[in-house]
Amino acid sequence: MALPRVLLVSTNLFFVPRIHSAASASGLTLRMTTSESDFWNAYDEGGASFVLVDLEGERDFWTSIVRGLREDKKDPVRMIAFGPHADVALLEEAKAIGCDSVLSKAEFNKTLPKLLSGPVS
Repeated sequence: MALPRVLLVSTNLFFVPRIHSAASASGLTLRMTTSESDFWNAYDEGGASFVLVDLEGERDFWTSIVRGLREDKKDPVRMIAFGPHADVALLEEAKAIGCDSVLSKAEFNKTLPKLLSGPVS
């Protein structure tokens, strides 16, 4: 059983306070992971209710995690990716490799509380 928490795949601190507030309001805790090894260590501590993926981070970092969860671990955890609206190819790639929801940063900001209050895997 996954812990009631959100794992954030990002190195950008800009959205952390907003994500932390939305997670707390939904009864979740937030754990920001800034490297692939950091993510897998956090994941091995008990999984996650949601994984949030910042597409502006290092591409190899987030693609490896998404593929690892979907292909290697076969984990159905809900993955929500967010990135720049102008980079359609990046958003499409995230969806193609396994993210459940792919949003522009503006959409992510606007709908975050609703996203995190949805069904938990």
